[in-house]
Amino acid sequence: MMQLKKYISGKSVAVIGNSNNLMSYSYGREIDEHDIVIRMNRGILIPDTHCFGARTDIWCYSTYKLVKEIYPLCKCDIRVYMSPKERKLFKKGPENLFFPMTLWKSLNMQLSARPSVGAMVSYLLLQCEPRTVTFYGFDFKATKSFYEKKSNTGSHNFLKEKQLIQDISLKKNWIIKECSKEYKGNTKFNNYLLKIKNFFRIT
Repeated sequence: MMQLKKYISGKSVAVIGNSNNLMSYSYGREIDEHDIVIRMNRGILIPDTHCFGARTDIWCYSTYKLVKEIYPLCKCDIRVYMSPKERKLFKKGPENLFFPMTLWKSLNMQLSARPSVGAMVSYLLLQCEPRTVTFYGFDFKATKSFYEKKSNTGSHNFLKEKQLIQDISLKKNWIIKECSKEYKGNTKFNNYLLKIKNFFRIT
């Protein structure tokens, strides 16, 4: 935790959600101008840098099983294993950290549900004293993730997570960027996303 705080403290941070709607915006250059860019789960498979930016400094993922096919592809400074499960199977090191169990338990109680990676990242940043935080691609599952064929909310409580992140952002003067414009799709993006879905055999 101290290592992560030292890395983040006093810096501008962009947290990139995986909403399909993010492809309706041109946030890419703005995202890459931050000191630190955080991506989550399969979000490192960037569909278009014009919308999503190009950099990844911190990668937060739920479990290794979810991302094992793309794990070698991520070139970043720090990886954070977020789930409380199967930690004994994964080696901790300078570039491979674990989300603190105390924070996971606190979030789990507060949300009355298993927290998503997005909620955990927001909670983690609270401990790290960044100068600014801006969330991109956060619509709290109003739409599917860009790599999904259909929305999958899992066992998360996204209504409570939305309220939590909005409350934190209001208190800390963090910014949640607009992400409500429906993405209509085009051939370039659709072909790329089809490759991702076929790679993971997503149904």
